[in-house]
Amino acid sequence: MSKFFDVDGRTVWSPASGRAERFMERVAMLERELGVPSGIAPVLADEHDIDGAVFGAFVAAMLAREGPGETGEGTGDTAAVLLVLAERAGLDAGAAAWDPRWFERARAASRCMPR
Repeated sequence: MSKFFDVDGRTVWSPASGRAERFMERVAMLERELGVPSGIAPVLADEHDIDGAVFGAFVAAMLAREGPGETGEGTGDTAAVLLVLAERAGLDAGAAAWDPRWFERARAASRCMPR
């Protein structure tokens, strides 16, 4: 069974339920650490709605704090997934200022992330 992550009614990711739950646990951890909401709503009928504006600010805040080679355990993978979701949703989130290594990680993560 899958969960669906949607921005403006468009699915940007549909991972297996277990992977979605682990991802959301890490997102909750980052929300606490950053003091910034992610914009990802709790699951309702297998769907997580994402508020694009809030999510873009969350991704920007997280990446401003984390360098691509300096992430904590599990955070680097979560950061790559967040970046893929932002790109698929058409959100900028300050992408012009990101270290190119983030784009490399996101491309690698994207290949394993069904829409």
